[in-house]
Amino acid sequence: MKILFVMPKVGAWATHGIHRSPNQLYAHWAAYIRERGYKDLAVIDGRALEILMEQLIEQVKAKNPDVVVMGEQIHGYGGYVVLRHFR
Repeated sequence: MKILFVMPKVGAWATHGIHRSPNQLYAHWAAYIRERGYKDLAVIDGRALEILMEQLIEQVKAKNPDVVVMGEQIHGYGGYVVLRHFR
């Protein structure tokens, strides 16, 4: 099973200059999933790589995952702004 973690580019941290922090939630989930025997995991971090949404969608299609994980620890990316991307 191919599992893909996706973080879209969001507007959070805009007032703090360039800020690229790892998504801690994804790191925890990936470790948990690997402990249960799943090895085919990947991440596309649109925020860190500054990938526009259209490009992000194309990358997801190209990877053709069985499962796409989108979630967030709100403090990791600066608050409310991320909510509209995960609806």
